[in-house]
Formats: sequence, structure tokens, C-alpha cells
Amino acid sequence: MAHSWTVNLKQPQPAARPALEPLWWRISNGLLVASAYLYRFVQTEIDPDLWGHVRFGLDALQARNIARSDPYSYLTAGVTWINHEVLAELAMGWAYSLCGALGLNLLRLAIGAITLAVIAWHLRRRGSATVITASLVVIAMFGMQGHLIQMRPQIFTLLYFILTITVLQEAEERGPRMLWWLVPIFWFWINTHGGILAGLGVAAIWAIIRLFQIGVQREVPFSHRLRAGLHLVIPLLGSLAATWITPYGPGLLAFLLRTATVPRPEILDWQPLQLSTGPGLAYLICLAVTLAGVHLSRRPRSAPQMGIFAIMALTPFLAVRHIPLFAGAAVLIAGEHVNDMWERWRSAHSLRPGQTSRLFQYVVIGSAVGLAVASAALSIPKITFISIRADENPYPIRAVMLIRQNVPEGNLAVHFNWGEYAIWHLGPAVKVSMDGRRETVYPEEVYQMNIRFMTGQGEWDTLLEQYPTDMALVRKVDATYNLLRCKPGWVLVYEDDISALFVRQDFRYRRALEEAATRIAEEAVSLRFP
Repeated sequence: MAHSWTVNLKQPQPAARPALEPLWWRISNGLLVASAYLYRFVQTEIDPDLWGHVRFGLDALQARNIARSDPYSYLTAGVTWINHEVLAELAMGWAYSLCGALGLNLLRLAIGAITLAVIAWHLRRRGSATVITASLVVIAMFGMQGHLIQMRPQIFTLLYFILTITVLQEAEERGPRMLWWLVPIFWFWINTHGGILAGLGVAAIWAIIRLFQIGVQREVPFSHRLRAGLHLVIPLLGSLAATWITPYGPGLLAFLLRTATVPRPEILDWQPLQLSTGPGLAYLICLAVTLAGVHLSRRPRSAPQMGIFAIMALTPFLAVRHIPLFAGAAVLIAGEHVNDMWERWRSAHSLRPGQTSRLFQYVVIGSAVGLAVASAALSIPKITFISIRADENPYPIRAVMLIRQNVPEGNLAVHFNWGEYAIWHLGPAVKVSMDGRRETVYPEEVYQMNIRFMTGQGEWDTLLEQYPTDMALVRKVDATYNLLRCKPGWVLVYEDDISALFVRQDFRYRRALEEAATRIAEEAVSLRFP
């Protein structure tokens, strides 16, 4: 099959369409995958930025406008807030305004389900058998769990990334007109999350290799090759232009590129992959299955897709957060090759679902239905709330309650992981020194000053000495706790196993905090969001 942009260029053969498999077999596989997804991902894993994302989304919905200045920190005066996640936060704020934590859970589950459904649809369309489609979706599911388990803008990036890979594969088979789908995808993406850099990266890799393939076809007239290249480049340039349509203009893309190259030693998912960890095991399983398929397949391999596969396989060693993107790309690219490997093995052993006994069919479909019902029964009670796991990621619940009840206004120095929790419960009357928005609102010197304060290193007390800080809420495990205990002019008014609250000796609400500190230790607290 030839397209105007691939003049005489040998194309990957379109995948053979799978034989129509029995309905009971397809339903059983679908139910098993759905059961695994619901059981594993029904409950949202709390993230330090969840409070901020929902709050900023609610603010934008109420104001019907995007905030350009930050009302929540006392260190950001005069700084423009570049909120590159505005569409994600609007969606989260809308979901929360409808039905609270249930709305957030349903939104996350829906986006994840759509992402997995796109993978399943595309694998089936390219010829994968039902059992291979189901198996690859499960492998992708657990490879992508870092994004699927949390309600963060990253889950939107996962969906857009899968759509981008799908479009590029469709363009190879159906022609360059499919590339125009990248225009709306990239527009939504640039206004939803900075992960669009991954989409632009894979599109660039794909385009460079395709252009090279076109260019080396010396037997084709130059005018034909030029036309073929233009048919490829024009929609991709249109997609790039779509990323300029943002509240911040075309400069947002350059801003994202700068922030993506900033070291983040204090954030775990920006650390290199360690193969001995749980994410490392998920990565190895995904890599082994897909690489075996690519190696053993008899089907032609697309050079652009193999280039994307190779680059994406390396990215987790730059940052763990790239594992979900690799998992999605790997199963989409290698799916037809894994299926070819499976079909040869199945043919050698004469295995066909339609050749099984009626009793076996009843057992399989009955088991699938039973697991689906059990999964739903176990999951439904958990879908209405989001737990704050005090054992895994503790938050200063009682200390923040103490401040909320006794301090009508003030400035609070706080660990950035607690910043958006404090913003939700205390802001904007009580302003924070730092939160998870990082460089989108905080100048680099302010960010570094907060890091020194959090870790107790170097000139750790600059934040206290040179800025109007009234209170300091610190983790008991950090060096700053002991440093503050020894710092003249600062008084410890409350502490528990997790946090300690210090105030300036002359802080006007000091007496109220001290009087309420004993009482707050006896009050019941909720371990559910918010």
C-alpha cells in the first residue's frame, strides 16, 4: 500500500486481522482485565500536591479566570504564576465540586480506563489475539501504575502519550492525514501538564527517521520526495504551533523545557530507576516481554517505532516517572510482534478457544464473572473516600488544626511536601513559604533558600532572619527541628511524633497556641482527604 508521503518507500505490512474469537472468550478476558484494574486502582494513593491541584481548580472555577499572581505564599510577591496544569486542575476542581473525594476517584478511574481501552483497541486493530491483548494491557497497567494510582496531572499525560503513539502508528499504515490528530492532542496537552515534552520528543524521533527514510530513496524523483516530506512535516508543524496557544503564549514551551532540566534530588520520582525496586521489577517484566516479541517476531519492524522503543527504554534511568510512558509505548509498539510469537506457539500446539468443551467455557466465563462481582464488591466501599496513609506519608494534621483554630493570619515556613496541605486548610490567610508548585511560582533563589531551611544545611535560617516568617512547621526527623530548638528568639509551642511547630518569641498568637496545644492532642482527627 502506498501513500503520497511514502513514495516507493517500503512500508511495514499491515497486521493480519485476528480471526473472530468466541464471544465468551472475549468477554472473559475483558472481565478479568477490568477486575484487576478496579481492584488495584479503586483507591487513590494520596499525593502531596493533591490538595493544591483541587484548591487551584476550585479557585479558577469560582473566579472564572486563571490566576496570574499567587495569593498563598508570602515569598512570591511580584512573581507571575505560570500554571501549566490549568486544564487538569479545572477537571479536578470540577470533579471535587460535584461529589468530593468520590468525584476525584471516578475521574481518575475513568481517565485510566480510557487509556487502557485505547491500548486494547489499538492492539486488537493491529491483529492481536484476545489473550495477548489482555495480557499486554495488564502488563501496561502495572507498568503505568505510578501514574494510574494517583490523581495528578500526570494521568492526563499518560492518556495523551498513548494517543500520540497510536496516531504515529496509524500514520504509518493509513497515511499522513492521521498526523493532524496531533493538533488537538498537543493543544490539550500543553495546557494540562508539562509531560507534553515527551510527546514532542517521540514525534520528533519518529519524524526524523521517517524523513531520513524518504530522503535516501534516490531512485525516487526529488520532487516526489520533497512532496512526501512536506506531507509529513506540515501537520507536525501545525501540532507544534498548537502548543503556542496557551494563557502564557508560545513562551510556555520554553519554560517547560527549562524546568524539565532542573535537578530534583529531593523528589523521589525524579530519581534514576533502581532495578531492585518494585518499579524496577515492573520495568524488567515489560521490557523482557516486549523485547522478546520484537526479537522473535517474523513481522517487519518499523524503524521509527523501533527508535521510539529504544529511547523510551532508556528514559527510566533518567527518572523513575518515565516508567509509565515506556510501558505504554512498549506494548503499543511491540504488541503485533508479541502476538506473532504467540500465534506461532499456539499453532504449534493446536490451541484454539473455540475447540474447548462446553464445560470449560462455562467454568471460564463463570470464574470471570465471579471475579468481577467480587472485585466490585470489595472496591465499591473504597471508592467514596481517599485515605491519608499516616504510616507511609505522614502529614501534620494536628499541628495544622492548631494553627487553623488559633491563628487568623500569619506567615508559615513549611516543608514543601506539606505546603499544599497547609494551603488547603490555612490559606490564603496564613501564607506558606513553599509548596509543590516549585519553579512555576517560586524564583530559584527562594526555592534554594527553602531547601536549605528544610534540610538544615548551610545558611539554613535565612528564611527566618530575612523574611517576615512568624511560624515554622518542621518534620521531627529533619535537622531543622534540633536547630530551631537551639535558635534564640524561637519557641516550641507544639510537637507530636510527626511535626513540631515553632513561633517567634514575640508572635502575637503565641499565647493562644500554647494554651490550645495540650487540648489539640486530645481531639479526634480524620485520616481521609481533605
